[in-house]
Amino acid sequence: MYKTINLLLVTLLFIIFTACSSKEDNNDGEKSHDTPLTVQIVPGNNSAIYDYIPLSISFSHSIDTASITIDGTIVSSGHHLIWSTVQEANDTITLEPVSAWPVGAQTLIINATSTINHTSTTFSLNYLIIESTCSDTIKNGDETDIDCGGITCMNCSSGDNCQVDNDCNSINCTASVCQTATCLDGIKNQDETDSDCGGSTCQNCNSGESCQDDSDCLSNNCTSNICQIPTCDDGVLNQDETAVDCGGTSCLSCSAGETCQSNSDCTSENCLSHICQTATCSDGIKNMDETDVDCGGTTCVSCNPGSDCQIDSDCNSDNCITEICQIATCDDNILNQDETAVDCGGSICLSCSAGESCQNNNDCTSKNCLPNICQTATCTDGIKNQDETDIDCGGSSCGACQP
Repeated sequence: MYKTINLLLVTLLFIIFTACSSKEDNNDGEKSHDTPLTVQIVPGNNSAIYDYIPLSISFSHSIDTASITIDGTIVSSGHHLIWSTVQEANDTITLEPVSAWPVGAQTLIINATSTINHTSTTFSLNYLIIESTCSDTIKNGDETDIDCGGITCMNCSSGDNCQVDNDCNSINCTASVCQTATCLDGIKNQDETDSDCGGSTCQNCNSGESCQDDSDCLSNNCTSNICQIPTCDDGVLNQDETAVDCGGTSCLSCSAGETCQSNSDCTSENCLSHICQTATCSDGIKNMDETDVDCGGTTCVSCNPGSDCQIDSDCNSDNCITEICQIATCDDNILNQDETAVDCGGSICLSCSAGESCQNNNDCTSKNCLPNICQTATCTDGIKNQDETDIDCGGSSCGACQP
């Protein structure tokens, strides 16, 4: 009985050992102890790669990283002068170029030792390294996004990745993303000539801001690439002028023939079809030097009573009091109406005394106007005047009349 039990135990141990041995053999098969150490690289041997592309090399076995040596034309004896870091992950190493791999046909020689079967193998990998470009549709070099950003390629569009503002067309890199340029971002971008002004998109620039041509400026005057202050004598249509240096609220009114928006833009006070009209004494407008509509001043006829005036000559009564033309009378001490002398003569007032001006005999009390002066009445002037009852006789002054 005891021997039988011992035999069973020995048999059981043998089975367990055999099973374990078989399992270890299977594991050894999975580990490929006897498989030679090989490499797999993307891109493959003899491939063309860009000078900024990292090299990723995968080994068929786990390798002893301490055993790795790298040589060849693609690296220098100092290693670090060509590649900056080696990233290792189990059976893979990645070589990062310091700035760029040397362009041309290059060879990379790697010696590595397997940690599984401890075999050392040397691999010779050949490459044609070509120069990266800004149109290779690969993010390489110092690009911040594909073919843009960095110091070599063009700036990136809105939404692309960036590191600094100058990586972006908008000159605005926020949260590592290029922002859309606007006319309110406080940045000189788009085709702006100064921050948020000038160019074809944004508003015109104020005086003192940078410009490229007149249209960049509110003053419409770009001199020496600086927007100038608008004036009424700069020879430029700016401010709210309706024509060059005239019209609007700032400058003098415009002359006849110049552009206008309203009557006040014109010296004639007459804007018709957006053109200043010539002032006349019959346009129904108080213009020129008229003191009232179409009268007064040096050009037009004198004004009727009740009209505005500045001086007596503005009035047909020749009487301007408190800037109003007065009604002419025969006792206003003014030569007006059709008077031939002050307050006498003519068809309205009494006849004039001797020595006063006259136009005809009826202007004179003596009925004797010679020449344009009223003469003294006599009893020998051949005129029935004074209180004569007949020519030069009768009345209180002359002798009796002959039968």
